[in-house]
Amino acid sequence: MPIRPHRKPKSIIIKTTRPLCYPSIRALVIMAGCATNGWKIQEHQYRYDIERDENLTEDEKEKALRAKMKNLRVAVQKGKANPWFNFFLEYMPLPITKKATCPVLVLHGDKKSHVPVEHAHYLAQAIPSSGNPDVTVRIFKDINHPFLPDWDNQWASFRYSIVFMPYLMIFIRS
Repeated sequence: MPIRPHRKPKSIIIKTTRPLCYPSIRALVIMAGCATNGWKIQEHQYRYDIERDENLTEDEKEKALRAKMKNLRVAVQKGKANPWFNFFLEYMPLPITKKATCPVLVLHGDKKSHVPVEHAHYLAQAIPSSGNPDVTVRIFKDINHPFLPDWDNQWASFRYSIVFMPYLMIFIRS
């Protein structure tokens, strides 16, 4: 089987060695997708949280980031990460993204706390590099990773996911 999904609650990451779209697939939608491996994303998330602490000096912030990344590496080496997270840390999405042969819609919120918005543009730039010019990018203002309004830029709206799912559908339709 050429496509093997790696499941996490409410998401699927696809690994494939063949073109990403088949005749039966009319389009591909990438929602809040990463353009790099999970190590870089995790580092971004740690840095984002640390940078918000106004009580730390720049040196203390760098030291805190190094400590968090070291703790993560140690935890992974000791087998404390679940299989999905191990996969996420190592998976590089850009080579697979370049294999898309069908129209691609890249959706992303502009809040940077989880995956930087630049990743939407990296993904969109990778697809035409392999000959597929049919790529559309839509960036939603004041929207975070799960496509929810971000009131405090601290992920507080994650707990309101169920209440605001219709909000996401309005964006997709528009």
